[in-house]
Amino acid sequence: MLELAAGTGYWTTALSTSARSVLATDLNDETLAVARTRSYGPGEVRFEVADAFDLSSIPGRYDAIFAGFFWSHVPRADVRRFARGLLDRVEPGGVVVLADNRYVEGSNHPITRSTADGDTYQTRQLSDGRSFEVLKNFPTREQFSADLPPAEVKWTELNYFWVGSIVVPRR
Repeated sequence: MLELAAGTGYWTTALSTSARSVLATDLNDETLAVARTRSYGPGEVRFEVADAFDLSSIPGRYDAIFAGFFWSHVPRADVRRFARGLLDRVEPGGVVVLADNRYVEGSNHPITRSTADGDTYQTRQLSDGRSFEVLKNFPTREQFSADLPPAEVKWTELNYFWVGSIVVPRR
């Protein structure tokens, strides 16, 4: 299994309990350094610095790809390219699983800005008073399906989260 944007390994711990092996990737080695300190298993876990938008540095294809809470940070203009990159790395008959937040008033930071491309942003303030604008998109089932090449798409909507899966047809 390939995990994108693994960060500090939160989802990696869960994935390693059922996957034979997990290659956990992230753009930032600093967050992977934290992930390396966690306990995993029984599946083998390896870590590699990689750009989720350019998976060419990662050899091979995978039976499953997982990205938790990353889709919302992909600019609308890059969604199709990002999705194509994922599907290019999955073996025929494999699956891509994505999970992210739904926008629920009162449980999320408010949307502070929207663009003509459909991107939405939130302003987040750190405890030291600094604030940052963060890209945070909240797709609907229809938007998610429309952003993907033709494929079998499954969507589960929970109170605060969604899970989408894309099954790559066998050739």
